[in-house]
Amino acid sequence: MVIFVNIFEFSLNGSWKFKGFAECNGEELGTYKLEYNDDGWLPAKVPGTVHLDLLANKVIPDPFKDLNEKKVRWVAESE
Repeated sequence: MVIFVNIFEFSLNGSWKFKGFAECNGEELGTYKLEYNDDGWLPAKVPGTVHLDLLANKVIPDPFKDLNEKKVRWVAESE
């Protein structure tokens, strides 16, 4: 038996942006489409984490200081 496998390579180099969707409906809105308007989106680093990107963009306080972890719990509940 011969099995053919297609291997695709996708470069992660380049400029990345992110935005939160409180109602977790980003896919429904078609945000994955190239023509989706990304005005108001924030820059992100890949590889990285959303917490580090939010911190770098001054959206959240440092979750590792004081009791800030409680202030940023909403991040884990968002899309």
